[in-house]
Amino acid sequence: MTNLVHPTEAGFYDTPGDAISVVVAQCYAYVAAGKYGLRIISANSAHFIGDCKAF
Repeated sequence: MTNLVHPTEAGFYDTPGDAISVVVAQCYAYVAAGKYGLRIISANSAHFIGDCKAF
């Protein structure tokens, strides 16, 4: 995110199930997806946002 005062959507990724909690660190989003477990999503580029790992 480049502007904390006026954030804009740069991309979108639909996880399976519901996102219970989300934590963003560096270029990754860690999503607690209920019965679908933990999803680690790469947010390195607005051109590619994708699932890296699922646990």
